[in-house]
Amino acid sequence: MKKTKKIILEIIAFIVALTVLLGVTSYLGYRYMPDRRDYGATWNMYLKEKENSIDLMVVGSSMAYCDVIPARIYENTGHTTYVLSAPYMMPDTMYYYIKEALKTQSPEVIMLEATSFFFTINEADYYKVNIGYMPYSLNRLEATLFAAPKSEKLGLLFPLFNYHERWEQYTLKQHLEPRPDSVSDIMAGYTYLGTAEPQTERFERDFLCTEEEYRQNLSYLNRIKKLCHEEGIELELFVVPACEYLSPELSEGLKETPGETKLVNFNDHFDEIGFDLETDFFDKRHVNFNGAIKFSDYLSEYIEENYELPGNEHDEKLWEERVEYINEKLS
Repeated sequence: MKKTKKIILEIIAFIVALTVLLGVTSYLGYRYMPDRRDYGATWNMYLKEKENSIDLMVVGSSMAYCDVIPARIYENTGHTTYVLSAPYMMPDTMYYYIKEALKTQSPEVIMLEATSFFFTINEADYYKVNIGYMPYSLNRLEATLFAAPKSEKLGLLFPLFNYHERWEQYTLKQHLEPRPDSVSDIMAGYTYLGTAEPQTERFERDFLCTEEEYRQNLSYLNRIKKLCHEEGIELELFVVPACEYLSPELSEGLKETPGETKLVNFNDHFDEIGFDLETDFFDKRHVNFNGAIKFSDYLSEYIEENYELPGNEHDEKLWEERVEYINEKLS
C-alpha cells in the first residue's frame, strides 16, 4: 500500500514539475519573441479590441494589410473594420486565424483576399511568424500540427527553441512587464507604406503553386465557407488591385468550390478607383499609403452598396483617434 502511494506521489510530482517546466519555457518563448506591431500577425493587438465590436473583418496576406485602411472605412461609413492578416498567409492558416478570431469577434461579413489561393506552400519561414504569434490555443496547436511544415513544428510547439538567443536582451523587470505590443492597434491591422515606386505597366501575375497545391488551398476555402455558414457570417472573396495582377480566369476559378461564392476582382475597377502608376504603388504587388486611401475610399462605397451592417457597439473614442491618426498622415 505504501509502495503504491509512493508511486502515485512520484507521478503527481512528475506531472507538476513537467507542467511548471512547460509553463516557464512557454512564457519565456513568448517574452523573447520580437514585438509585432505591423506587417500582419499582430495577434496581441487584435485581442485588445473590444469584444464583438467589429462589423466587417478583412483576412488575407500582405495584399490585405497594405491595401485596406479600417480608419478610412470607418470615417466614410461609420462601420468598424479590422484587417486580420499575415505575410504570405496561406489558406490553411487563414482557416485557423478565422476560427481563433471568432472567439472574441462576431463580424457580419468576412472579406477574404483571394490571391493567397494561388500561393505555393514551400515558404516555410512565414509559418514561424504567422502561427507563432497566434494565442496559445487549440487552434494554434491544430495549425502547427496540420498546416506548418515539419521544419517549423518544433519551434512552434516550443517557441523558446526559436528565440532563446534573445535572452540577454531582457532584464528581470522586462520579464515581468507587459509586452510593448500588448496595446490596441491604432491602424486596426493596416500597415503604412509611405514610399512610392513608379510603375511602368500592368501585367498578369505568374503563380508557382502546382495543381495539387491549388486543390489543397481550395479545400481550406471549403472549410472557411462551412465555418462562416455555421456562424451566420457572410463570406465574400475579393482580389486587390495591383500592377502585377491576378488574371480574371484564375479568380473566377475560385467559384468552383461548393456553395455560392461572392467574388469581386477590383482589378476590373482599376481606372475607376483612380490609381496613378507614378504615385500610388509601393511595388508591383502592393499599393502605398496614397493607393490605400484611394482603394479604401472605393471599398467604402462598395460596402455601403452591398451590405446592410447593423453596426456593433464599439469604442468610439478609439475609432475617432484612428481616424485622426490617418488624417494626420494625409496632411
